[in-house]
Amino acid sequence: MRSGDRWLFAAILLLAFVLRVYRLDIQSLWYDEAVTAQVAAQGVAELTRWTADDIQPPLYYYLVAGWTRLAGRGEWALRFPSVFFGTLTIALLWALARRLFGRGTRGRLSSLAAAALAGLSPLYVYYAQEARMYTLLTFLAGLAGYALLRAAAVNNANGEWRMANGRWRMADGRWRMADGRWRMADGRWRMADGRWQMANGRWQMADGESPCHRVTLSPCHLVILSNVPRDDKVGQIV
Repeated sequence: MRSGDRWLFAAILLLAFVLRVYRLDIQSLWYDEAVTAQVAAQGVAELTRWTADDIQPPLYYYLVAGWTRLAGRGEWALRFPSVFFGTLTIALLWALARRLFGRGTRGRLSSLAAAALAGLSPLYVYYAQEARMYTLLTFLAGLAGYALLRAAAVNNANGEWRMANGRWRMADGRWRMADGRWRMADGRWRMADGRWQMANGRWQMADGESPCHRVTLSPCHLVILSNVPRDDKVGQIV
């Protein structure tokens, strides 16, 4: 990361954090936040039992319970975990954009734009000031997406799948997309390069029979193919 981008990213994070902690305790707890306070005040066994009977998983309540035992149970302390994960989400979105768009100019601009939009979004700021699990959920969902992209990059580095000339293909060449498009010509399905074609209800090589056994289409398949709309003048699919 360039020095200028590093300082700009740090400024975005700092501004986002300030927006989220500003007047964090100005309002009293509303009903759902009071539920958070009540559940987090229980012991681990009671907390686990309560969440088992509810629709909400216990992770968020475990975190809030541990935090409030150190920071107190006021509005500011109860809401600060949401501020924390909301700010982490901005850094995660920056990393996601870098992973998606690369480290070039487009990646630099996209990552900074993603961080700025998330940091200044009124919706993100609003839910980052609420003692509920929404920012944690957003962070974990983004983290799962980032892990998926990392795993896909590892598989790509191992040569399992790769993108070449706009087509996905296996690295060993067993499966690949042909260069042309499927089209209907003279009542037959064929590749644009003429390699494969269908004649008399069977798939076969255009230059001879396939080294594999030919596959005969079922009557159901023939009915479907015979009903494909096409322009008789040009012999192609409409």
